Amino acid sequence: MIKAAALPKPHELVEYPDGTIVAVMFHYLPEETAINRVCAANGYEFVTLKMEDDLDENDPIIQAWIDGEDVVARWIPPEFPSGHSGFSFGGKWDTEDGPVACYLRNLTLPVME
Repeated sequence: MIKAAALPKPHELVEYPDGTIVAVMFHYLPEETAINRVCAANGYEFVTLKMEDDLDENDPIIQAWIDGEDVVARWIPPEFPSGHSGFSFGGKWDTEDGPVACYLRNLTLPVME
């Protein structure tokens, strides 16, 4: 039996051999799952960053991606997304539109009286 205290927190990261990194809460999700709902259910909000918005169009990683290479492992997204305070790195993976990084922040929930 696994004790509840031994379970990973939803934001803890799992790294795969191909360079994909995902938060535990995303680990077993089908691709069509709405990430915003999963994040909210676990007490987080999220923002994403596309690799093509992070790197210059002449960057060798962008050129390799355009040539059809899998570049998730080679892309190192910024630690924090620009203009979004309080967020931390929550993973990176490939999509139909290219690699993306996800950033998470704890939701501030109202106190019930």
